Amino acid sequence: MKGWIDEDYTRKGILSFRTSVSPYRCQLCGYVYLGRSRPDKCPHCGADETELRSPVDYMEIKPVRFLTDVEYRDLVETMRLEAVGEMFYRECEDVFEGKDTYYESIFRRLARHEDEHIDVVEDALDMDKDDVLDEVDEIEVPDTVGEILDIVVDLEMEAIMKYTKFFRRTDKERLKYIYECLIDVETEHKHLAVWNIGAIR
Repeated sequence: MKGWIDEDYTRKGILSFRTSVSPYRCQLCGYVYLGRSRPDKCPHCGADETELRSPVDYMEIKPVRFLTDVEYRDLVETMRLEAVGEMFYRECEDVFEGKDTYYESIFRRLARHEDEHIDVVEDALDMDKDDVLDEVDEIEVPDTVGEILDIVVDLEMEAIMKYTKFFRRTDKERLKYIYECLIDVETEHKHLAVWNIGAIR
């Protein structure tokens, strides 16, 4: 043995595997991914692979200072939209649990993305969701997959349109970055729902 390195492991090539694993950190949500290559999406928030940075390039996430009243209200509305989506997707996951692993997995992933987006906004505001939002409106889960996916499209389209408006009326780079990333992720969520609607109809 040489420290933690087992020479037998070295001969088998296991050491080369260990040392080839690299860290990538998501610039949007801060999640650290360890792997041999950069994934095409952040596993936690769904941000594009371009947002997964090496430790050297990663910039520490800090609260956004000197928010205008409009910027504050826009962030609160962003948090509300993500909270509504997260709650709906969790309920959808529960509906499909043990019955349809495909949709169960999809809604689990969508819920995780929305939950991480809430954390992103909490970091920007430097405030907890419970301190900002009153009770979040609950959406009843319909009986059919098609109806559920229609609601997904509506939720994501509402988010995309509002985030686009919020992006245009702020001059703060961190907020523009957040909205740009969220627009990309929500657009992919919408496309996923539309594709599945086409597959079942």
